[in-house]
Amino acid sequence: MKKIILAAAAVALLAGPPLTSAAFGENDDPPTHGDRPSMTERAALFDARLIGFQAALKLTADQQKNWPAFETAVRIVAKDRADRFREMRAHEDDDKQPTLIDRLNGISDRLAKRSTEIKLVAEAATPLYSSLDDEQKRIFAALLRDLRREGRHGAHHWR
Repeated sequence: MKKIILAAAAVALLAGPPLTSAAFGENDDPPTHGDRPSMTERAALFDARLIGFQAALKLTADQQKNWPAFETAVRIVAKDRADRFREMRAHEDDDKQPTLIDRLNGISDRLAKRSTEIKLVAEAATPLYSSLDDEQKRIFAALLRDLRREGRHGAHHWR
């Protein structure tokens, strides 16, 4: 059961938008349109979410030792996803329309990459998650769901 919850939590996390300081914190952010946050604002929001995530768990000193690996994995995945979104946006301006086969290959490549990302986060989260008590595990799952929900709203701006 714990593995299922952890896997679901990792999937929820990875379904969110790419939000990380390294991924979005660029000095040459384009002006924002409407209520769409800039890259710098997205980075600040992501950092705040991670700080809030950690604080909400109320980790003990022993549990705290497991946080950096989890946070690093999340940031790596977010940066990789941000890079892919940037690449996809760059290709949106291309006049060439991808063929059905191109799209199928792209989907396959994205699924393979996502699988690797899920595994990375799951492996990094395992020591932290296994050290949590039942209440902390519920909070952990809720926070990942929230991160995912926030990601879905932000992701629509990239489509």
